Amino acid sequence: MSDNPFAIADPFNPTTPDEKTELRTLARALQFADSFSLLFVRCHQYDQRRRLVATLRKELPQFNVLELHFDRPIDHLLHELHKELRQRLTQPPPDAVFVYGLEYSLPTAAEAHATPLVANLNAARNSFGLIVPCPLVLWVPEYVLTAIMRGAPDFFSVRSGVYYFAATPQETAAFAASLPAGEEWTAASLPLAEKQERITAIESLLADYQ
Repeated sequence: MSDNPFAIADPFNPTTPDEKTELRTLARALQFADSFSLLFVRCHQYDQRRRLVATLRKELPQFNVLELHFDRPIDHLLHELHKELRQRLTQPPPDAVFVYGLEYSLPTAAEAHATPLVANLNAARNSFGLIVPCPLVLWVPEYVLTAIMRGAPDFFSVRSGVYYFAATPQETAAFAASLPAGEEWTAASLPLAEKQERITAIESLLADYQ
């Protein structure tokens, strides 16, 4: 695990953690946390994230993970978490909360740091531990991680760790092949939500390529 989000992995450096090492470190952080902790997982692609989460579940078979998928923009993550956890009071409390889809609230990298979501993360930074009494894991692409660092530095400062996962060449190739090209679509003909989704997909692909 690297706690420096600006660090660039050196493929010739034998100390650079590989995927198995990074996953094992993340699993340990989840397993030994006994209260709120904030973890970031930098992961760009849906298939890759699904594979990593499945592996984590195998590593921690008794672990109760609450997965929250946001497929729409939100302004206040804390309010959404509070609402979701209140609805599940009759169920066993989660051992960890995984959050996906924050990129829908930060549609473009250039303006992501100035969105309401990021501003509210900073304002509510001291309240997350009162609402989420377990590890909170935000699975985000690179530009969302950077936006939170720049726009919500106080929230980012309470993190316990940042974990980096690069997609395999096969996953990146499959992801690239899934994007429409040429005359299959034109930006002017797409609704706003789909434009934002395409922008996010292409930015993620470029980040993995770099």
